[in-house]
Amino acid sequence: MPVAIVIKLGWLWFCALVRPFGVAMLLLSVVGGAVSAGIVLMHASTVPDAVGVCTIWLAGLPALAGMIVPLAVLYASIRASNAWKEGGEFVALGVSGVTVRTLLPPNLAVGALIAMAVGVGTHALGPVGHSKVQDVLDAASAVEPPTAPRAVMDVTSAVVDETGEGHGIRSSLGPPPGSLIGVRNANLAKSNGTLWRDIRRLERDGSDATAERLVAYKRSTMAAMAPLMLLLGLPLGAIGRWPAGIAGAVWLSLWALQRVGDQAAVSIGPSGAALLPLVVATCATWLLWVRWRAA
Repeated sequence: MPVAIVIKLGWLWFCALVRPFGVAMLLLSVVGGAVSAGIVLMHASTVPDAVGVCTIWLAGLPALAGMIVPLAVLYASIRASNAWKEGGEFVALGVSGVTVRTLLPPNLAVGALIAMAVGVGTHALGPVGHSKVQDVLDAASAVEPPTAPRAVMDVTSAVVDETGEGHGIRSSLGPPPGSLIGVRNANLAKSNGTLWRDIRRLERDGSDATAERLVAYKRSTMAAMAPLMLLLGLPLGAIGRWPAGIAGAVWLSLWALQRVGDQAAVSIGPSGAALLPLVVATCATWLLWVRWRAA
């Protein structure tokens, strides 16, 4: 296949992706950010002022990148594929002797760029955002101390009181990594270097580091999900009629798998738990491409 044709088709496909991806990202950022900020405020001992609430919403967005970007990519791919099906582009490609596999190289290139951007959010900006959220909550508590102490649970499942002192209670897993549940998200606010130092220290002391490893692994597997969603969306859009509904159903299924992995992390290991949705999505993508006639 001539490189010029691959580049031309890749550019047309990229143009078809831009609009639905932008719309999906805007809606998911607004709704997801508001929901995450609301969860944080529900667990907070003192609600900050309007500026603090907006700061919590904005600071939490990078940590959400691993969840909302792959979903936006999936919707954009399904939407663009469905539009090409309805517009006859796939038929035209087949008549011209060009298969849909020609779109694989540009999809992989775009997906790699998106994965790197998501990786920056999950590995670097996300922990900074979590720290900022905690700073805002601490500042609000300092101005207006809570009337009654309240215990909250962080991702290490250590019970922490309002003074920040743990009681030494630890289970294998806490709230799902990647969420903003709880005001003491100790692991989510740690940089990669700090997180891995804690993992080595815990394992050297003979303690369980499953929760810490799960957080560390998911920072990469969430980023790897984005390019896979581009490939998954192509056949789904060609065989389906409701892009938003299909994208939502697929993502809910992957989210459920992630929750299953979280609960089974002690049994299957943190690496197995983190990879479970990725492996299932990869198998589903391969099966759909094998069965897709236009491919």
